Amino acid sequence: MSIEQQIDALIQDAPNDGEMRQLLKTIGPVLQRFASQLRHLSYYIAQTADADRGNLAWIKVTLTHRTQSNVEKTVIYGFSDPKDVTSQVLGHDIPHLGSVEIPVIDLLFQVWALNLCDSMIFFETPGNCQNGTEISRSAIDAAIQRQLPPPAGYA
Repeated sequence: MSIEQQIDALIQDAPNDGEMRQLLKTIGPVLQRFASQLRHLSYYIAQTADADRGNLAWIKVTLTHRTQSNVEKTVIYGFSDPKDVTSQVLGHDIPHLGSVEIPVIDLLFQVWALNLCDSMIFFETPGNCQNGTEISRSAIDAAIQRQLPPPAGYA
């Protein structure tokens, strides 16, 4: 699916309460701008099954700042190739490790709407998990806030 088709699908799949669909129409161009920074229309996300509950969960990684050990952020990796999910990046001892392919617009929306992590790091080149493109949730949020109209009563 193209980016435009992904945005249309996101809007069509939203609850038909009027407000959510209008919100998605408003923020669609913001998500499109972030998606245009990336090379692929979908990415593979590492996930693990919770054996006790049967749930699937995206794997989050906590990164520590190189020079300030007290500064951390939580990231979710997006891979252009499913083989990279099981590579050295995430290690070998994660039980029930798998991957799921998700359209880029859905990824960006879910990271923003569900506050899943601080950033996503997208690895664009198969086999190269050293250099990625980072998109922070705060950057998405700031761009969306600029796109939204002011609340009623503010001029």
